[in-house]
Amino acid sequence: MNEPAIQEIDWHKVPREVACSRPDWFAAWVTRDDPPALQYQVFEHIAYIANIVTRAIRKGKGRLIINLPPQHGKSLFLCRWLVVWILEHWPDLRIVSASYSKDLIYGHSSFARDQFDQRQELNTSLKHDNKAVGRWNTHTGLGGLYSTTIGGAISGFSMDVGLVDDPYKDWADAWSPATRRKVKQWFDSAFYTRKQENTTMIILHTRWHPDDLSGYLLKDHPDDWQLIRLPAIAEQGDPMRRYIGSPLCPQLHTLESLMGNKQSQGIWDAVYQQDPKGLGDDALYKHFSETRNVSDTVLLNYDLPLHISIDFNKRPGSHMLIGQYDKDADMITTVDEIYGDRWDTIQIMRDFTDRWWPQNCKHKSFSEINVFGDSAGRSESIYTSDSGYRIMQRVLQPLGVPVYKRVPKKAPDIIDSVLATNDALSDINGQVHWLIHPRCKKLIRDLREVMPDEYGKPDKDADFTLTHASDAERYRVHRIRPLRINEPSGRVNV
Repeated sequence: MNEPAIQEIDWHKVPREVACSRPDWFAAWVTRDDPPALQYQVFEHIAYIANIVTRAIRKGKGRLIINLPPQHGKSLFLCRWLVVWILEHWPDLRIVSASYSKDLIYGHSSFARDQFDQRQELNTSLKHDNKAVGRWNTHTGLGGLYSTTIGGAISGFSMDVGLVDDPYKDWADAWSPATRRKVKQWFDSAFYTRKQENTTMIILHTRWHPDDLSGYLLKDHPDDWQLIRLPAIAEQGDPMRRYIGSPLCPQLHTLESLMGNKQSQGIWDAVYQQDPKGLGDDALYKHFSETRNVSDTVLLNYDLPLHISIDFNKRPGSHMLIGQYDKDADMITTVDEIYGDRWDTIQIMRDFTDRWWPQNCKHKSFSEINVFGDSAGRSESIYTSDSGYRIMQRVLQPLGVPVYKRVPKKAPDIIDSVLATNDALSDINGQVHWLIHPRCKKLIRDLREVMPDEYGKPDKDADFTLTHASDAERYRVHRIRPLRINEPSGRVNV
């Protein structure tokens, strides 16, 4: 049978024994009379995976890691139809399936259970006194499916086939060292210990972090794991022999739609190309280049609002950055910075109003001032009952220019804001969206030297003089050009 043309097959004409020989054909054959929207479509990448999975299940002792981009049908095939196919052929086999979400894993379980309950053409049936969604058995009383969450117990149920689908909820979950440790410990102590002599294990998930479960198993686990890595857009040496630049499944996601997700290099490499490189073993702001991002041609534009971003800090002192944003050009600028050893909010604001403003606004002024910063600046002092932003508002009022506070009620996720900052420094197409005047020495040093901690966040313990200027601008950049992942599809938008 010619797999690339498999979608053109009339499954009514395929003998049962042929269709049931592998799980993807089986799913298409079983649903051949369903409404068109419910008929299973065997896409080329699913056929490729099915061929490898079928051999592993029949042979036993398989160790497979399958990495696919979001919304490419991995869970429907591997956590639903594969389960049905296995138990239709071998009703005595015991399957354990796990995921981060109880709702997700119970949805998979309900789907597989309903096929045996409702499709008369299947030979396997359910044991009527044991049909709970979390654990049900086939008519033999021996085989069946046990569904659990990551971290959940797997008691009294050994497994012949083990499936782990999406062990992490999202980017933040996978970037949490505590969560990654929890997943690894659960895998080693609970999931892996349920294996038998011939157990086949299949780990399927979208990549998020270099040291996620896939990374751990490939680098540090004693078993020999086979990796099936299918990037959204084909690269050199593609395992499916696609042409370089070809989309994985154009029927689901065209090249144009995939490229619309290509905003952050770090997210693109991990989530779509299944090749997580992390936020960098080098500097945190890895997209920063003094050649690209620093220019003495950066000037104030009096037709645009003036931006002030501030980091409130007692040691080494508060930091203020002054800049603008040209929305039409999609360009952020930072033209100056103000700081002083152990300066508080009043001192830094007085320097702005008494020195900087007269020097730069002798003949022209600005239509408005926008203030950016950390939501923590809203907190009131225990001594004066003043907040940082209230002090700023009071000191700026005599300038006679409207002041607008552009501060979110809740601080943004730090990883999200770091990604947004890197994207502004240089996006995935090499376009620069942030220019900095060389007089901003503190900011430039930060962007050059701040390192990531184990969470991928700014390391504030390495040097207490670092991170303050870049934190102030990070709040502003994220507020202006937020970069985020929208669940559950994983789509990235600016």
